[in-house]
Amino acid sequence: GGPEGLGEPLDRMQIRCWTGEVVEYPAESLVGADLSGKNLHRADFSNADLSNSNFSRADLRNAEFPAAKLDGARFIEARGMNAYFAGASCQNAVFERAMMSYANFEEADLTGADFSGSVVDGVNFIRANLSGARMSWSSYEDPKLNGAVFDRNTTWPEGFSPVIHGAVLRPEDT
Repeated sequence: GGPEGLGEPLDRMQIRCWTGEVVEYPAESLVGADLSGKNLHRADFSNADLSNSNFSRADLRNAEFPAAKLDGARFIEARGMNAYFAGASCQNAVFERAMMSYANFEEADLTGADFSGSVVDGVNFIRANLSGARMSWSSYEDPKLNGAVFDRNTTWPEGFSPVIHGAVLRPEDT
């Protein structure tokens, strides 16, 4: 022991949840972590590097990821209702069939992200980068896209017009 954990092995990470729970993870880093199926309700991942981590089928309701690095992370069939991803880097992240209603991706970098089959009712994508993203959601009541940028490689649900919802085609693609 000792003050500030001196002499303690750095082989465990603690994920603190605003519910008061602490989830232990047996590693020095959360890069590439397998957190699939975990209960991470209201977990705080602010500014964390979670690149290539697996959150598939995890409970991420109200979890916080502001300014986190989530490039290549997998959220397949995750429950991320009301999760907060504002300013996060989610390049090539996979949100396939995820329940993301009312999540906040404001100013997030979602370049190449995959939301195929996901539920994004009321999701905030304001000023997000959606270049090359697969936005073929299964349900999308009232998505907020004001100022979100997309390119000719971004795919949308059939009949959906991103421009009507406030998204902007990248100028070099017009």
